[in-house]
Amino acid sequence: MYLHDTLQVCLCAVISRYPCHRLDLNTEILGLHTNDVKGWVVDEVVELLQAMCPQLLHMEADLVIDPGDCAIYLPFYSRTVPLCLLHCWGKMPPPCKHIPPKIEQWKPVALVAR
Repeated sequence: MYLHDTLQVCLCAVISRYPCHRLDLNTEILGLHTNDVKGWVVDEVVELLQAMCPQLLHMEADLVIDPGDCAIYLPFYSRTVPLCLLHCWGKMPPPCKHIPPKIEQWKPVALVAR
């Protein structure tokens, strides 16, 4: 599955196609200073981004789900470093409830092109 659209549309496509999914966030791109990066679901990520950096949801994104790669990329930032890795089949990380980071911990690197 390949989709080139906004980040919000790509995230909605993950929910639609793979309701039992997990996301591992890339703190380097998001600029988060937390170790709580594994086992997120799309609803939590959308809620986090809407609260902290809503313009990120409207950025161009590439959703790639194939046997060699399951990830979402922000081409504005990097076509090789994923924003998040997807777990949509096979062994899933356990579900967890994530606590959104404080606003002062948020420095979205993805808004600055490389």
